[in-house]
Amino acid sequence: MKLKRRHVLSKKELKRISSIILNSWGVNILEYDAKWEVGDLGNFSIILANGVPMIIIVDDEDFGELMLPTIVFFAKHKPYKKFIKVDSGAVPHIANGADVMRPGIVDCDLDIRKGDIVYITGEGISVPIGVGIALMNGEEMLNKEKGRAVKIIHYISDEIMVIAKRAIESLRQKKWLARW
Repeated sequence: MKLKRRHVLSKKELKRISSIILNSWGVNILEYDAKWEVGDLGNFSIILANGVPMIIIVDDEDFGELMLPTIVFFAKHKPYKKFIKVDSGAVPHIANGADVMRPGIVDCDLDIRKGDIVYITGEGISVPIGVGIALMNGEEMLNKEKGRAVKIIHYISDEIMVIAKRAIESLRQKKWLARW
């Protein structure tokens, strides 16, 4: 799938987005040596750094407008908060876009609150496999017997990751990958 209406972000918009990401994840994206753009992918927008999707802006029917870091963002920065680890049986389902169900969770950040943006990893997997919205608190994720715990928005095999893989390969070929 191709991005539509792709254009460079204004300095004002980049500062606004940077402030949100810094407050939520402790990462200052203004330190990147990158060309920042925004593109439309149908039902959401994507913020790109040198063509690599880093942030998704989505209008969720239950939670309103949300700014979600991508799997690439989480793989690059490895934050220690707002994580959920699932068992190996849940990994292939989440990797294909299934929501996270309570029985598959083996560990999580206890500070997670309903409505938080979270990232999902699997047992023995060093990179995130999905990003979504918490539908219950961290303690409930570990103590409840059943229920839907996370609404998945972005996952490892979706169209955003196809764009990311192409962009990263292009940066590798141009030897620009280390710059951002």
